[in-house]
Amino acid sequence: MSAIRSGLIVSLACAACIAAAPIVFAAGVPAVSTQEPAALRNLRIVPPKSARVGTAQEEINKRIVLQWHYEFFDLGHFADASNKYMAEDFQQNDSREPSGRANYVHNFETNGYRPMAAERRPPLVAVFAQGDLVMTVIPDGWPRSDGSRADQGAIHCNMYRVRNNRIVAMWVSGGGGAPAAGPAAAPAAGPAAAPPAALAAAADASASCDRECLQGLVSNYVNALLRHEPSAVKATPNYKATLNGEPLRGTDSLWKTLEGIQSGPQYVSDVPNQEIGYLGVVTDAGQPAFLALRLKVANGLITEAESILTHDGEGGPAFEPAGLIYRESPYIRDVPKAHRSSRAELLKVANSYWDISTTTHRGETIPYTVDCWHFENGMNTDAERMLTARESPTAIESQPQDFDGRIWTCAREAILSTTAWTAARDRHFIVDEDRGLVFNIAYVDTKGRGNLGGPQGAGSPSGAGGPPGAGPVAARDPIDGPSVGPIGMSAAGMKAAMAGTPYTTAHFEVMRIVGGKIAREQDVMRVLPDGAQRPF
Repeated sequence: MSAIRSGLIVSLACAACIAAAPIVFAAGVPAVSTQEPAALRNLRIVPPKSARVGTAQEEINKRIVLQWHYEFFDLGHFADASNKYMAEDFQQNDSREPSGRANYVHNFETNGYRPMAAERRPPLVAVFAQGDLVMTVIPDGWPRSDGSRADQGAIHCNMYRVRNNRIVAMWVSGGGGAPAAGPAAAPAAGPAAAPPAALAAAADASASCDRECLQGLVSNYVNALLRHEPSAVKATPNYKATLNGEPLRGTDSLWKTLEGIQSGPQYVSDVPNQEIGYLGVVTDAGQPAFLALRLKVANGLITEAESILTHDGEGGPAFEPAGLIYRESPYIRDVPKAHRSSRAELLKVANSYWDISTTTHRGETIPYTVDCWHFENGMNTDAERMLTARESPTAIESQPQDFDGRIWTCAREAILSTTAWTAARDRHFIVDEDRGLVFNIAYVDTKGRGNLGGPQGAGSPSGAGGPPGAGPVAARDPIDGPSVGPIGMSAAGMKAAMAGTPYTTAHFEVMRIVGGKIAREQDVMRVLPDGAQRPF
């Protein structure tokens, strides 16, 4: 892990003294990359002047560590830098990252890490070496979302072991124990020196993740699932993980069956509360499935991982993996400040949806925009459109009818789908004020639908028994008959939903709210036993 990304932070009232000219070392140090001008390179690979000059081998060890760090983290030459400087059996003593040179490289090639621009890199403060140990001291330079760097009065320290001119082990400040064997690292004299014990005692409990950091932890968690490596998760030792309302252990099937990612992710990042929500489509045991995830983070580590996984037939009537929207601009751009809502306003709108949906079921009173979109397990359940020639009583297109089971708006969809809802319990919200997004988690109790009317029940010309306010149910297509439904309907999910047996559904739903109205809804659902309790 990069020293600038590690978790230990202490205050220093000192400035770095960077040598202006390169130092020539004895044979054994590989030639450093010349991709950047020498002036930039030397800021990262030349040890600062120190009152203590080490042995020839200690100085070589310093240079090996600095050149590896520069090429690996600053230039992003993951494979090349590792082959030049790291031992094949490299040991990472931070449980958040894997050991083994190949595994370490693969982690950074897949976790979304991007090199920092040269003008934003923090300077090197100090490098200490004693025996085969090297310690680096670098200011906290992890960039904020506005492009600036963090407080330059704080530092990060990492320790490395170098043997036979190869990095064989690494200890990340705050991420692993002290070296088990070999001489202890000793700080150099001078005002910049700080004993390792003092550094360890000054761990900063307030370190937090920005949007990019939170998304990186989601990538880490999902990639660990894909590699079937529970130990690769960047988490606290006793973090709590669940799947479909039950504890998720490292020996459970999800750690063995997840095979790939079919779509890009949709994120909702709550930086103030250090939480992030995620929706995506994956391949699990050879089948497409929706994966919805909530992570809670503290000090840059995952403390909670709550997830649901939904295959065809497990999330209710809808299942259309190809329909997940993840790059549509309203989900990935900020709301103009003039139309932005406060956290309290966003929560008020989100709660009103659940309140109305479980009491009056009057979708027309839910604050929707007129062009709202609603996706349920990837299926667009709101689109109003012209009838096709096959659907129309004549060969020409007709105007949309009041209600025929396929021509819906967000309000009508809410009327139809929530009629059987009796409660929305254990609500939890992740809020991104800048983008107007609310990630909702709710456990919805549902009575049996078997006797309900509407497009999937018997219905009647007068609408008796159908959803309130739905109006007459249009006649079915005489060619395809009653089996025809909207694209994305799951036969298995429909059968389960219409069985008449009460059940509880876990909803992980993203709302885009602009000007106090819901403009987008995207919901991933998983049917659970009746009365199931949210595990958090």
